[in-house]
Amino acid sequence: WGESHAERLPWLSPPPVLSMLHARELLQALNAVDDAGRITPHGRDLASLPCHPRVAQMLLKADTPERKALAADLAALLEEKDPLDTLEAGVYIRLRALRDARASHREGRWNRIARIAEQYRKMVRVRENNEVPDPFEAGALLAAAYPGRIAKAWKEGVGRFCLAGGDLAAVDPSDPLAASEWLAIGSLHAAPGGIGRIFLAAPLGASDLKPYIRRRDVVAWDSRQGSVIARRESRVGQLSVSTQPLSDVPREEIVRVICDAVRKEGTSMLDFSDEVQNLQRRVVAVAAWHPELALPDLSTEAVLDRAPEWLPPFLGKASTTAELKRIDLCEAFWSLMGWTQRQTVERLAPSHITVPTGSRIRVEYRQGGGAPGGRVRVRDWPGLSARPGVG
Repeated sequence: WGESHAERLPWLSPPPVLSMLHARELLQALNAVDDAGRITPHGRDLASLPCHPRVAQMLLKADTPERKALAADLAALLEEKDPLDTLEAGVYIRLRALRDARASHREGRWNRIARIAEQYRKMVRVRENNEVPDPFEAGALLAAAYPGRIAKAWKEGVGRFCLAGGDLAAVDPSDPLAASEWLAIGSLHAAPGGIGRIFLAAPLGASDLKPYIRRRDVVAWDSRQGSVIARRESRVGQLSVSTQPLSDVPREEIVRVICDAVRKEGTSMLDFSDEVQNLQRRVVAVAAWHPELALPDLSTEAVLDRAPEWLPPFLGKASTTAELKRIDLCEAFWSLMGWTQRQTVERLAPSHITVPTGSRIRVEYRQGGGAPGGRVRVRDWPGLSARPGVG
């Protein structure tokens, strides 16, 4: 009709927004409309067939008379209630039974499915075919119609599969399909957050995945490995097909990834030693005593949030937690202050004081700005003319 946004049409009762969203996502997945919602040439071909776009996709993707006949049989099976009472989900056994019944002219319970398949064959002008079907060809056709239901064997449990959209579904562990690495699923009962049940499916070969593979380069921080990872991922939806390490990643990209990770989990990536934490408390104390100095906020939350400002010059070639923990955070935090501010902090909140015996006593600054204190041995006390002080 020339309208790329169906919600703009003068509906008497507008369709549900979520349903429209899912419809557009499906048509985009089938390459029937583009990202702007405009119909594509392939979409016009789909629309020329009087059937559901998924079925039209199967019929059009079939590039030989044999495959077109197979697509017609598959479409009929998907449209009708399963006539077989079995736990096996393989569409192959249904196709074989349908074709055997049709070849022997004893269709019986397969009669309605056979009539529907005949209608689909008329749409694409192909003859009936009752040869033994290839299960992998059936899988390729199902994947064309249901790209979001391409599934990969799940690492936990025999017969469990993860779909391209992230949901889990399963066949009976005794089902021959349970040994497959990849499946194309035509019918299932979804269980969001749980494990659904697969009713009709066929195996997929590695070459059948190619039209659905999307590649992307990933440079990210891996918390478990404690390092930057750089790899090229080949995926079908959320399913990993293969990964390859990336070389020659720009250093600027690695620095950006590390800074982003530090903002989220920096306390586990950097060495906030006692000395570093005492420096933070020293600056907090002086800022509280003399707000006019406009000292920077050196609280842990604040410095981690500002990591892109101060961290890059201190990174060098670091890309692992072990290397990051070698960074001198005291020097890095001092860099957030000007020379005058730094000298003022050293004068008003020294890290140590010297007693008459020559001993240097560490001053402990307390969280929240309480009075600082220190531990002095009794033998170092004589000779002090007044109580030591800071600030």
